Amino acid sequence: LNISQHTLSQTLNMHFGQSYFEYINSLRVKEVQRCFADSAYSGMSILDIALASGFSSKATFNATFKRLTGITPSESRSALSGKK
Repeated sequence: LNISQHTLSQTLNMHFGQSYFEYINSLRVKEVQRCFADSAYSGMSILDIALASGFSSKATFNATFKRLTGITPSESRSALSGKK
């Protein structure tokens, strides 16, 4: 992009109301949700999907997912995969 980190962070904050890390983590959560809805990922654990989506720890993933979606990853997987 040829802009400073500070400028990028300011731009994300102005346009999305999020810091750089919040923005990146929201994209990661969306990727996890996409995987939950895709039967090709049904054999993978939630943690494996989270790690493959860019999260580096279970604690950060669980806290971020719940904060952004209002539900746990397990609840989301059940809802998105059609399993009750």
